[in-house]
Amino acid sequence: MVSRLPQLPTLRDIIRLYGLKAKQELSQNFILDLNVTDKLIQRTQRRTGPFYGKTVIEVGPGPGSLTRSIIAAKPKHVILIEKDKRFLPSMEMLKDAALPDTQVHIILGDALKIDEQEVLTSIGIEKKSWEEESDVVIVGNLPFAVSTELLLKWVRQVHHKTGAFAFGRTGMSLMFQKEVGHRIIATPSTKEFNRLSVMVQHCCKSNLLFDVGMCLFFFDKRGKNEK
Repeated sequence: MVSRLPQLPTLRDIIRLYGLKAKQELSQNFILDLNVTDKLIQRTQRRTGPFYGKTVIEVGPGPGSLTRSIIAAKPKHVILIEKDKRFLPSMEMLKDAALPDTQVHIILGDALKIDEQEVLTSIGIEKKSWEEESDVVIVGNLPFAVSTELLLKWVRQVHHKTGAFAFGRTGMSLMFQKEVGHRIIATPSTKEFNRLSVMVQHCCKSNLLFDVGMCLFFFDKRGKNEK
């Protein structure tokens, strides 16, 4: 199910209005093309089922392009985990626009340190057995400097059935630098196959949805970004 949000400032307007720019020290990168984020959410729902009525955790929403596409799919809850306080006004704007269909919960903090199980429990999400399909999905255009560390955090949680994975087989749809994505899905005897491939594939089924050209990202030009 897809809907349109009330009229909102464009993403470029948001960036200009609040004087935002991607910080190299946080390895931030923004997607300003909603066609790309809509495509990601549509492809994700083909694997996880419709977001309608579910809870979506987004890591690193930034100015909110992916958030807009998530909210348009009408999940019951959206949990935004953002380390950078500069994006609070844009997140608050989307929180108001999402009502009454979707409740947006904003958490300012480091996703590496957040206990997703505690957050989900606090908003009334009930645990499910591992055999049941989860009503929770993790989505994110991850800061590339911490993307692997975040993935390994979640892989460990899958193994122990903690965090978001205490609520059933929680799906993840994540954006990585291209070379990292290829390592995640690499098969044995290929040059990309490494320790990361083994750890992820031991606990998860991984698939490449699509590539996104570097020209579609807004980032500090001193950094490097290929997704």
